[in-house]
Amino acid sequence: ISFADAMRTLAPMADSTDRFVATAPIELLAFAREHLLEDAHEAAFQRYAAELYAAQLRRLGWSGAADEDGEARLLRAAILEFLALQGEVPAVRAEARTRGAAYVAGGAIHPDAVPNDLAALALSVAAQEDGEAMLEALVTLLGTTDDAVVRQQLLIALGRVDDAALRPRVLDLVLDERLRLNEVFRPLMGQFSDPEGVETAYAWLVERYDAVVERIGP
Repeated sequence: ISFADAMRTLAPMADSTDRFVATAPIELLAFAREHLLEDAHEAAFQRYAAELYAAQLRRLGWSGAADEDGEARLLRAAILEFLALQGEVPAVRAEARTRGAAYVAGGAIHPDAVPNDLAALALSVAAQEDGEAMLEALVTLLGTTDDAVVRQQLLIALGRVDDAALRPRVLDLVLDERLRLNEVFRPLMGQFSDPEGVETAYAWLVERYDAVVERIGP
C-alpha cells in the first residue's frame, strides 16, 4: 500500500491509551523522517507530528501523578522522544531544552527539573541546542558523579550531539579515562546511529583503531 494509505490507517491509533497501539505510527514516521523526507518538507512533517500527538501531549504532559502506572510513563517517554528528536517539534524541544539545562545547572544534578525517565531526552536536546557550553557541562559532570544512572543519561546526551564541529570531541571521549570501560562505546555508537554522523565516526575509528583496542582490551 502507499505510504499515505498506511498513515491514514495508523493515524487514529495515536490517541489510544494503550502504549503499543498509540506508538504504532512512530516507527513508520521515523523511517520517513530519516530516509524519505526532503528538506523542503521538514516544516510540514513537524506540523503533522505535532498534530498527530497533540491530544496525547495535553493528556500526559511532562509528568504524571505519583501513583501513575509504568505504562503511562513509558507512553509519555516514547511520544516525547519522537516529537523532540524525530518530529523536532519546536515547542517540545524548547521545553526539553529548558528542563535539560535546569537538570545540570551550576554543575550539579537537580532531579526535580525533569522526571528521571525523561532526563536523557531533555539533556540530549539541550546538548544539541546549546552547543559547546552544554557539552563542556556534561563532560565535567562525568568527572564528578559516580551515579551509574546519571552517567548513562549524560553519555546518551553526549552521543546525540549533532554539531559537526563538536562530533570529534564527543568521539574522543572513547579514549577519555573519565569513562568506565563499560561506557566507552556509548559516544561512538551514539554518533554511528546518526546518519549525518556516520562518516565522521567511521573516519575517527579508523584513525584511532589501535588506541581503541588498547583502551578496551581483548
